[in-house]
Amino acid sequence: MNLKQNDSKNPKIAKYGCYMLSLFFIAEKETGRTYFLNDIEQMYYVFLKKKFIAENCYILRADLILKYLTEKNWKVEKSLEIKKCDYIIANVKTKYNTYHFIVVDKEKKILYDSDRILGGTFEYVFIDYRLFTKI
Repeated sequence: MNLKQNDSKNPKIAKYGCYMLSLFFIAEKETGRTYFLNDIEQMYYVFLKKKFIAENCYILRADLILKYLTEKNWKVEKSLEIKKCDYIIANVKTKYNTYHFIVVDKEKKILYDSDRILGGTFEYVFIDYRLFTKI
């Protein structure tokens, strides 16, 4: 997925959509489906109506978002360390003293970052992790 947050015309997604876009990245990996910006912007309203997210893109039910997108059941665990799981979304602190969500592997290599297309090095401090496991 090569979409960045600020590609969105929806100001909430553009400013706060990093976790939601990370979930779409996982769904793409699981299903092989490609999500386009228009799909994601439409799904924002579906998820808002279903109360999976708040208006500012705060994720209320990551498990149900992934179930909706992948048709699989998911367990989501918040953890201070990486444990056995299928996918990891890391909550990181940036050099600008803001918080951000990115998809990483078990070695903390960045797989998807909605703020930038991959390449180069990034100054992140890892705060905690959302561990996603298919059930």
